[in-house]
Amino acid sequence: MVGAVKDVSDQKKQDRRLAFIAKATSEVIWEKDIHSDEVFVNAEDFREFFGYELDCNSFPLSFWLEKVHPEDVTGIHEGRIAAIGQGPDF
Repeated sequence: MVGAVKDVSDQKKQDRRLAFIAKATSEVIWEKDIHSDEVFVNAEDFREFFGYELDCNSFPLSFWLEKVHPEDVTGIHEGRIAAIGQGPDF
């Protein structure tokens, strides 16, 4: 038998923070962890705007990039690299 334990307290804080921010706008708020391949969203808003049912409030970046037009992917990567290079004040 194999088991795994994951501390979800940070994820719950992230979910509450995104839900709070989403109440202030009619947009889908998302956030990318620059140290991992994980994108965080409010799953309910994501479903309402895009029609995709999510099991949780995060998914790998590859899920998002599969939905982007192929001609736009390079620009997205370049924008991410530029934003990361600008540092935390960007």
